[in-house]
Parts: sequence; C-alpha cells; structure tokens
Amino acid sequence: VLSAADVHDVQKLEVNGVIKESGLSPHRLDDVGTREGGEGPIWNQSGWQSPSQNPVRSTPPKLQRFQSKNRIARRLIGDNEASSQRPGKDHSAQDLCLKSAELLRRRDVPRAQYALERAIVKDSSCVDALCNLGLLLHTHRHDTAGAIKYYELALSHNPRHDNTLCNYGFLHLCMGPQGAERAAHLLQRCLEINDTHTGALFNYGLL
Repeated sequence: VLSAADVHDVQKLEVNGVIKESGLSPHRLDDVGTREGGEGPIWNQSGWQSPSQNPVRSTPPKLQRFQSKNRIARRLIGDNEASSQRPGKDHSAQDLCLKSAELLRRRDVPRAQYALERAIVKDSSCVDALCNLGLLLHTHRHDTAGAIKYYELALSHNPRHDNTLCNYGFLHLCMGPQGAERAAHLLQRCLEINDTHTGALFNYGLL
C-alpha cells in the first residue's frame, strides 16, 4: 500500500526533475505525473514520457465556442484598457468628445461615432460633440445631409464656434463650384473670429 509520505517523496523528486526507481507500481504514480508545466518525465498509461512526447490536449468544442464568442465581444468593446474607458453613463459629454478623438486616431470610426452620439444624448447643446459628429459623418460616412444637420445645430447654439465654421466651410468647398460662395462666407467668418485658425487659412487658400 502506498503511504501519503511515499506519494509526497515521489512528487518532490519529480518537481526537481529527477525520477528514481522507487519500486512503486506505475498505476500508483498515475496521478502524480499529471502536473502541468513540469520539466521531468511524465507517467501515463503508455509509460514514462519526456515533456516533448506529452500529447497536446485539444480544447473541448464547448470551450472553443465560448472562446470564439469572447474574442468577438472583445473586438466589439475593445481591450481591457479601452473598455475601461469606453463610453458610459459616468462620462461627461466633454470626456466623450475627447474619447471619440482618441478612437478616430485609432481608426475606430463606429465607436467614435457612438461616443459622440452618447455625448449629444448627455448634453444636446455640446457644440464640440455636434461639430465633431458633423465632421465624422462628412469625412468618414460620406453623409453630407447628416453633417449639415449637426453643423447647423452647433451654430444654432454657438454661431461663433470657429471649428464648426471651418468644417462647415470645408464641406461646401468639397461640393465644387456650386458650394464655393457659401464656403468662402463660412471661412471668412471663422477667420474674423480666429485669424490664426490653420484649417480655415488652408481651406480659404484653396478657393
């Protein structure tokens, strides 16, 4: 009969990577040799095997499905760092605007748009969010009508918001000759408010 002390000695020897003849029956050592990450030989029903001979255990199908769903969820909400900062009820509208800018730099347009929409839900008069959402819809979604809607809302709350005037002027500039007059008017207004606005200076130079 194998005593508890005998099992302890076998385990201790095996952890140190040394297996000595102990006279114990192989099936008695079966449980001892099931550890993971050890460096010594492992006993299984086929006899002693070196670590390189140990069979690779396959992942059960149910666990594979769970891992696959988990990977999809991580792609949707981002990694742990991003998900800890993702749009939520504890963020202010201005925080969400900053978050959307960070997401756009990472080319994560869907989440950036979601952050701006959440910012507007929290504060419908947040001019930065309205302006940025207009720019996102124009440049990334090619939704001119949606962009005009948010630019007009932004200017209704603050007619002197230089970034909105500049971006709105750029939208009309992209329309070609039919939008040139309106673009010039908006860009001139922007430069009257902020004569060092680089975006307005650049776009006005394109007219």
